[in-house]
Amino acid sequence: MSNLEKQTNVKISDRKTNRIELRVGSQDLEIIEANAKQVGLNRSQFLIARGKKQTYPIARHLPDPNYAALMLNLRELKSQSKDLKQISSAMNRALLDGKSVAVDAQQLQQLIADNQQAIQAIIAILQSHDDR
Repeated sequence: MSNLEKQTNVKISDRKTNRIELRVGSQDLEIIEANAKQVGLNRSQFLIARGKKQTYPIARHLPDPNYAALMLNLRELKSQSKDLKQISSAMNRALLDGKSVAVDAQQLQQLIADNQQAIQAIIAILQSHDDR
């Protein structure tokens, strides 16, 4: 079957007769092309599917086995960061008000040790990943 015969079998409403010009930066174009390639579509098909919010197959790959450990460590570091921000905010407010600040040195040292431990775990995971 030739291309001409294929085209005559396509309904008139399904033919692509309208043209859209779209300006994007080189970085955006790279992202669009990479995403289209990942799902096995060309740019036009990908943008139409995104515009219609259609689902399309996503190429799945297995996550890095260390990903879960890194995310747990990241969550812990974010939690510790919030704690440290609250401590520093409270201390700054107290000092601005001219009040003395009572610090539980043991608890503060434990927080710092936990923070260092989480950082060391992340470094170890990243180094083992780089060794591959």
